Amino acid sequence: SGAARRSGHAVANAIDVAAFELKDGRRVSVLNDWNSPDPAVRGFLRTIHSSACRRFGTVLSPDYNAAHRDHLHVEDDHAGFCR
Repeated sequence: SGAARRSGHAVANAIDVAAFELKDGRRVSVLNDWNSPDPAVRGFLRTIHSSACRRFGTVLSPDYNAAHRDHLHVEDDHAGFCR
């Protein structure tokens, strides 16, 4: 008892995704494009986020807090926490 909870990263159960390189060579990054003025780019990242929320227990985005401003945190922990 009293042991600190180890992060999903520490136990190899979580990844952070910062960007996507598209087939046509474009790069879409969470930091630069989460609030892109281009609705297609914003929609792409929101689709990735909502899809991840259906597949993983914890998914955190820039909308969660400043610590996640530049990546999506994706963790397979069955927590049902999507922000």
